Amino acid sequence: MVERFNRRINELLQQTRFNRRVDLQATLLNYLKLYNHHIPQRALGSKTPALALKEWQQNRPELFVKRVMNKRDSKIEDPELSDREAAKLFNI
Repeated sequence: MVERFNRRINELLQQTRFNRRVDLQATLLNYLKLYNHHIPQRALGSKTPALALKEWQQNRPELFVKRVMNKRDSKIEDPELSDREAAKLFNI
């Protein structure tokens, strides 16, 4: 899916000449919205990426819980999360 997105962005950039940085930025943001909200992806069961993410969040809300980290020593500040769970979650 990422490869397809990158290929389409590359095609867009090859076909368009931008005179100002703001024009390029606006075009990329518009395409990002179009791709994520209006173009269904076969890899996602013919759903848009935004819809697939929304369904994933509804089905697996535990994956979308924000875990606060202490950046100084990288210890998780969630007492309910064991060291083993943290290692599994962060692939440590």
